[in-house]
Amino acid sequence: MTHRYTGYDYVTVEVPRDHEAMHVDARRAFGWSVEGASTTHRPKPTVELRLKRDYALGTDPELAALEAECHAALADVEFLSGLAERRAVAAAGTLGALGCVPLAISVFQWEGGGSAGALLIGLVGLVLWFAGYPTYQSVLRKQRVSTTIKRGRRLIDVHAACGAASSLIAERAA
Repeated sequence: MTHRYTGYDYVTVEVPRDHEAMHVDARRAFGWSVEGASTTHRPKPTVELRLKRDYALGTDPELAALEAECHAALADVEFLSGLAERRAVAAAGTLGALGCVPLAISVFQWEGGGSAGALLIGLVGLVLWFAGYPTYQSVLRKQRVSTTIKRGRRLIDVHAACGAASSLIAERAA
């Protein structure tokens, strides 16, 4: 009876909790198996995955290139997931901040003796302030469409890399 020794690579990765299943599926295509997982609550809720795979798979340069491509696509998917919201908040926040400047000028002018100009400048500030919400809605609507398309394209890249890796592993095992 002969015993075959199998060495393993071990790695621990931290992934966003809402993308855990996607990462687990992608890593399995590259020969990784999940040994355990734990939830962390650092700035955002994340999951720490402890992974293991046959050491021989980690030395394959073709597989390593596919895995790097997959990781890059997964990082893009994570980035694109909240991009529309971040851009909409930035646009609305900028308008709100710009509205504060005329409001402050108006208050200082009014305190210094008051004039119709102070009221007009204050009105401009209020308009900028209140324009934040419709701007937020508009930017969010437009950005969701474009980021959904980009995210979908990167998910196709993830699936293509995983499919190629899975085929490569099956081919090498045969």
